[in-house]
Amino acid sequence: MNLRKSAFVSLAVAAFGVSGVTLFAAAERGGAHFFHGGGHFEKLDTDGDGTVTRDEVEAVRVEKFSAADSNGDGTISVEEFTAAAEAREAERRAERHARMFERLDKDSDGTLSAAELTMPVDHMFERVDENGDGVITEAERDAVRERMRERWGERRGGEHGPRNWPHTPPSGDSE
Repeated sequence: MNLRKSAFVSLAVAAFGVSGVTLFAAAERGGAHFFHGGGHFEKLDTDGDGTVTRDEVEAVRVEKFSAADSNGDGTISVEEFTAAAEAREAERRAERHARMFERLDKDSDGTLSAAELTMPVDHMFERVDENGDGVITEAERDAVRERMRERWGERRGGEHGPRNWPHTPPSGDSE
């Protein structure tokens, strides 16, 4: 096994240990979640010393594996794998909804008023209705989409370099 493939396998194991089976699939696409933030390094750094040891990765992996192995037989069936992935996705969805609710709840009273739900529509028209006529045309929508694509491309290709999904090694490397 060459060095690149060995590193990939190590990252796949680390990714599984960090956030369960959903990150394992991400690691198969290059392990980018581990390197591009999202708190994954911090989750592996269990003693908080700013480094990740093999023992820390192994301890987290064992913990996550045990949680996914719901019947305790030492293996993960497709049903257990699916349940673990769905549980993690439900957790992420709930976190995303809570953040969205918090952003919309401008007066922080724990409820959303009709006025608070109107604000995003007003904001959308301010951003998209370029000529201010109160109507969004397909051309205006397409112009905003293009600007968003450009900004998204700058973010994805900026500090961390372009994303490469699914993972394709640079030419000349073999897997």
